[in-house]
Amino acid sequence: MIEQQYLRFTIIIIIFISIISGFLSYFVIRYQFYVWELFIDSKIVALMLLLFFLYKKKAIQLSNVKLLLLSWNWKRNILYFFFPLILFAIVIASGVLSKEISLNKLDNTTTLILATLFDIPAVFVFSATSILIEEIFFRGFILSTIQPLRSQLRATMLTSLLWVVYSISEIIGLEEIDALKFITITLFFFSIGTFCSILVGKYKLIWFGYSLRVGLITLSPIILTSLLSETDSFFTTKSFLFYTEGIVFSTLILFGSFILYRDIQKISAPMQEKFEIRNFP
Repeated sequence: MIEQQYLRFTIIIIIFISIISGFLSYFVIRYQFYVWELFIDSKIVALMLLLFFLYKKKAIQLSNVKLLLLSWNWKRNILYFFFPLILFAIVIASGVLSKEISLNKLDNTTTLILATLFDIPAVFVFSATSILIEEIFFRGFILSTIQPLRSQLRATMLTSLLWVVYSISEIIGLEEIDALKFITITLFFFSIGTFCSILVGKYKLIWFGYSLRVGLITLSPIILTSLLSETDSFFTTKSFLFYTEGIVFSTLILFGSFILYRDIQKISAPMQEKFEIRNFP
């Protein structure tokens, strides 16, 4: 949790990082690179430096974030890792019925599947220097700081919007970017950010959102045509509705967020009533 007097400063720095990375991305100047198989993202380095500065200023409390990292539930992490496959099945079925998605006959199907499965442990490990740090920063520090100031829903929305701003460089860096593509991927980032924030609100853990994002990076490129990465996929489309980051997938993720949020409200309402009864004079 970040001290409230440093929250505005933190948001300004995040926006500044986003502008700089967006500028570099637009002019095709590399800010992401590998050092011996270790992925280094300059934006992540900047976040870590910001956290170090706040720590030196004694402006952050680590206790809340530690609680979000303490437990690891294998079954639920596996569930959320493969959860995108369920959504992709709905997207593909809708796309096939509307004739916007077609089956792509690959020559190396077995090799592609085996390579993806064997890459899963490595992706989990190496994502600790990128995805996990983002989840700790945004779904840990930022979300927990805004929640006491706003309702849970508004805190989730604000955190997700800030994460979209932080991710803008990934959109700007795409080839042949246009308004429709920009809106589609922006909605995708917002929906993923919202779902991950709701997961933290429901389970009080960061790991499930982390597993979900790792699953998306690992599985989605081989399932369906992607706007963010180029690879062989089993299904292809040219419709912005049905890409892996398309509007249909984002809508399903937002619908899932709404269901999880309602579950949280159902659980918290009886607890609030008990608290009011106990404190009734």
